[in-house]
Amino acid sequence: MINLNKELKIILKKHYDYALVRILTNNKCSCWRVGNTPDPKCPRCEGLGWLYREFIERCKIFMIDSQVVSHMQDFEYGKTYSNTYTVYFPINYNTRNIKESDFLYTVKVDNTGKILNPIVRLKKFEITDMLEFKCCGGKPEFIKALTKPVPV
Repeated sequence: MINLNKELKIILKKHYDYALVRILTNNKCSCWRVGNTPDPKCPRCEGLGWLYREFIERCKIFMIDSQVVSHMQDFEYGKTYSNTYTVYFPINYNTRNIKESDFLYTVKVDNTGKILNPIVRLKKFEITDMLEFKCCGGKPEFIKALTKPVPV
């Protein structure tokens, strides 16, 4: 029998990806105009109208292919959708604050797996669903995030 908790720990320890996570705050950007809309070309908030904070986090990103899942399905550990990316984060101070409608970016790494400096963002994803992933003994150890690709 597979111990999913053990397998996820091994994957996140040895075979992880890096993600730049962008968490939206409740603070409005200064770009809001008289018509009560944000400037869509604002370089600070990228037209969202809200300020954000960013951090790099280890995670594991899996693609859910439409050939595997043809429609939304409920599983024991939550929902999955076709053509989405499922991301597993370890639970920590930063990842506990991730919520639906936040964003993440994959980042470019060198041949040794280190993040390039300055950070190069490759793909952007919007987080559409969040779930604490409970394993052995019912203790939450991971966060499962469903994401959908967003044009950069």
